[in-house]
Amino acid sequence: MKKTGMLLAIFIFLLPCTVLAPMAISMMPPKMEFYLKPKKKVREVIELENRGFKPTRLKVYVTGFSIQEKGNLNFSRKDYTAEKWIKINPNELEIKPYDYGLVRYEIRVPEGTPAGSYTACIMIEEVIEPKRGEKRAQFIIKGRLAHIIYVNVGKPNYQGKIEWLKVKKKKGKLIFSFGLKNEGNFYFRTEGRLKIEGEKGVREIPIPNLPVLRQTSRIIEVTIPKGLPLGKYRALLSLDIGAKTPLKAETEFAITESN
Repeated sequence: MKKTGMLLAIFIFLLPCTVLAPMAISMMPPKMEFYLKPKKKVREVIELENRGFKPTRLKVYVTGFSIQEKGNLNFSRKDYTAEKWIKINPNELEIKPYDYGLVRYEIRVPEGTPAGSYTACIMIEEVIEPKRGEKRAQFIIKGRLAHIIYVNVGKPNYQGKIEWLKVKKKKGKLIFSFGLKNEGNFYFRTEGRLKIEGEKGVREIPIPNLPVLRQTSRIIEVTIPKGLPLGKYRALLSLDIGAKTPLKAETEFAITESN
């Protein structure tokens, strides 16, 4: 298993009632990745901290998710979900100000599960009771934390392809974009570099490390932080997704005016 990243995913949504401040709950870790065999069981813990001035009640539940082409999380689409494999404890808890709370969960992969990557998400949602006697239509601002889970079953076999590579100029900046398709049953992350060759030298730009779920496509953009001199160029993209050979693509372009 692998703990991935330190980034906190916070999602705010609106429901009818009273306006309140967003919850001051932090979560660690925000992501977990597991490599498991069928019938294998594993247990983990999510640590929550209340950094606010008031006690906070929380509801905990499991859902599936997918990642859309432009990187948005979709909690309604649940392809290749592992949500039914997960048991959580507790389903509700209250954390006092400047105190901690724990959510424990267990994952068990069912026997006969085909090899591949499966995903799930443990949602930690603030519970807010409407104030009695309120007659006006107002809003409750509720916070949610998303603990992302990747479960890999069997030996990974990464398959993908770069479908296109384009360059455009926007607001004085050069933006390279490419379409990446995951053709396999295992999710992978983008790791690589974009090399720009011109008459006055070579510039290399790292590709953002982003997940691409099984049987999905993503559009990824890379911005050149500083302009290029006038001239002709060749852009070479190389991605290591864990396959035997890197994925490659290239395109040519010209700078005909200062950017």
